[in-house]
Amino acid sequence: MRAVRPRSSRIAVLTAALLMAASGPAGALEFPELEWEGTRAQEVTNTVVDLTIVRPVATVRVIVGGLLFVPAAILSAPMGREGYEGALDTLITAPSEYAFERELGEL
Repeated sequence: MRAVRPRSSRIAVLTAALLMAASGPAGALEFPELEWEGTRAQEVTNTVVDLTIVRPVATVRVIVGGLLFVPAAILSAPMGREGYEGALDTLITAPSEYAFERELGEL
């Protein structure tokens, strides 16, 4: 007949093994021979993140900037053309260039 260990002792052994594995040197988990910069994996990751996260957020920024531009233009009217162009550049031009004119994956 086979001896059956109690379940609590199995959990204790598993926990001890996990703690020993986690307490190893951090350098053992690094892979210095693997390069990330300039690889195809980095390009694909940058493109996916740009397309799914950064571009939609930048588009919302353009929309919010457009909504804020009207009051900003009114408030900057006493400053003359310089205030108007500053508001236009800050709230419309720069965000729209970032959202729509730069290369895909260029973060």
